[in-house]
Amino acid sequence: MKPNLDALIALRAEPELKAAIGTVAEREMTTVAEFLRRELRGIVKARLAHSDDGGPAPFSHYRGQRIAA
Repeated sequence: MKPNLDALIALRAEPELKAAIGTVAEREMTTVAEFLRRELRGIVKARLAHSDDGGPAPFSHYRGQRIAA
């Protein structure tokens, strides 16, 4: 089942992390929401590119089990 991509993503984080994210967003003169969207977009793009490069993946969807190292 595919997740509903229009759903709101709620994140629980330590107060120190929230403060650090706010500080970085302020330094970059953007909102916390835009900063997080931009960072998550980059992380997801990098992970998708890594999984599409034909390199080793931790799980094979063909066998449904972990590939031996």
